[in-house]
Amino acid sequence: MICAVSFIPSGSCRRDPLRYELSPEEAEALRLAAEAKEEFADDSRAEALETVENEGEENEDIEEDDAEGIDHDTSELPPELRMDEYDDQDETMLGAAFKGDNIEDPLVGDDDEGSDQEENRIESGDMLIISARTDDDQSLLELNCYDPENGNMWVHHDIALAAFPLAISFMDCAPRTIDPGSAGAFVAVGTFKPGIEIWNLDVIDALEPSAVLGGEIDGGMSAANYGPQQQPSSGGKKRKKKGKKKKAPSAPVMVPDSHTDAVLALDWNRHQRQMLASASADTTVKMWDVTSQQCFHTCRHHGVDKVAAVRWHSTEASVLATGAYDKSVAVLDVRSCEKVTRFAMTADLEDIAWDPHNPALLVAAAEDGMVRCFDVRNTAQPLWSLQAHREEAASTVCFAPHIPGLVATASTDKTVKLWRTTGEGAVPTLVSSKEMAVGKLFSMGWSTEASQPWTLACGGSKGQLAIWEADEQAGLAESFQQS
Repeated sequence: MICAVSFIPSGSCRRDPLRYELSPEEAEALRLAAEAKEEFADDSRAEALETVENEGEENEDIEEDDAEGIDHDTSELPPELRMDEYDDQDETMLGAAFKGDNIEDPLVGDDDEGSDQEENRIESGDMLIISARTDDDQSLLELNCYDPENGNMWVHHDIALAAFPLAISFMDCAPRTIDPGSAGAFVAVGTFKPGIEIWNLDVIDALEPSAVLGGEIDGGMSAANYGPQQQPSSGGKKRKKKGKKKKAPSAPVMVPDSHTDAVLALDWNRHQRQMLASASADTTVKMWDVTSQQCFHTCRHHGVDKVAAVRWHSTEASVLATGAYDKSVAVLDVRSCEKVTRFAMTADLEDIAWDPHNPALLVAAAEDGMVRCFDVRNTAQPLWSLQAHREEAASTVCFAPHIPGLVATASTDKTVKLWRTTGEGAVPTLVSSKEMAVGKLFSMGWSTEASQPWTLACGGSKGQLAIWEADEQAGLAESFQQS
């Protein structure tokens, strides 16, 4: 199954991905080795100059002996030092040492390596989509390439995950403090484990994440032993052992300020690039600084219920929306979690989305198929309510970033529906619907490219990624251009 999908903005990934990423420790070790090599080279050059000077003095002595007619026998010298015999050697032998099969010419490239580089090259017209897929006991993070010109799609490379993935979020901020201003292509992954892994999408053969936010510390904590204990008798003799001591399972030791349960939702702050928000089954919402890998704020405004959705506001950097299994949506300023604005839903939350074309509007999708729109300036009642899907969950909702008034919903009923939202307070009208043929739908996303505004991707229970070019429906694109 595919439970998370996200488009990557064009130009974010390297045209030619790397095979391996150096860790900070490895980079420092290489730097020190390079410095040591340079020092050794300087010492070697000094010794070579001294040797040349000494040999020059010896050659002067030999020239004086030659002038006086003194003969020097070189037969006992090693062949490589018999200078007088060099002219007798066959010229075809010159340079033979440089043409052996065991010597690689540094100026001649590796054909296989060049071929791999060309095969792995990301072309300018390729659209990139991240998907989190699980089949049987294997979980993968896949970077998919989609060519909109001919409709071809393929997996560029994948990354093996240690746990079942539940949420992903693309971000361009590197999880290092070396150069916070540099941009890259990274993805944060939330799983059934409490740690949040950050992977570099520009590295093909990555074995470990670039960083982990929170999670368990290796080793765990030993718990007390349970079972019968050997006790000395009144006579000073020990009783016979009745059974082996039983040890309770080791309780994991968590990184300070870590989540303690599955991470259900993630969202990167595009205005404060170092900030990542996470929502967890441990009932908390956390804000992270990815450059230091530290949690700097924790909110518990949903009480004892699991938090299933989290979204940063499209224009206000400190405003965050969350949704939980307490049948509510909350909006807060993360600089202080004390003041929270709440909105009621009819069932447990599945997903939430801000309208990028009307920043005051927030849409939420619920387990009962109901979708509601709220004006965060007015908490009295929903702006509108829509039974988008019947008898199945509305698993995800998202606005088209480049088409005002267009919102999509996807459901476990296997369909994607497109809705027109025109006029404040008006219930959206259905403009198109399609069964995606990839099973029950759990995740969906619109293209971020203005050149491909109608491209939509979704993932389902069959473990396949589906693409819908929604403007294939006659008259649909024209109707939105006229509205």
